[in-house]
Amino acid sequence: MRVVFARRFQQVFKQAEVFACPGAFMQAPAADALDPYGPFSPAFAQFMRFTAPFNFSGNPTLSVPAGFSDDGLPHGIQLVGPLLGEAILCQVGHAYEQATEWHHRRPSVG
Repeated sequence: MRVVFARRFQQVFKQAEVFACPGAFMQAPAADALDPYGPFSPAFAQFMRFTAPFNFSGNPTLSVPAGFSDDGLPHGIQLVGPLLGEAILCQVGHAYEQATEWHHRRPSVG
């Protein structure tokens, strides 16, 4: 199934060199909301919704800052490239950061 999915997914790159999607479906939870070292759970699985397909297909991704929520938590976008497309992802990510200021801001901690 993985090979079939990966082959079908590569068809996307006949239309575009890179595409962007959310890196997560919601803002970051409080640090104590998830135990990254605990057993895998449905609560943790929801945070993989936009990353798991590319783990499955083997496509490289790059996450870049893309703003902040009203309460100051960071948002990001995930850039997805073709197989062995790390160089184009780095170029696009760099161009995006040159065109925006998000990578200079830091969330308030504490």
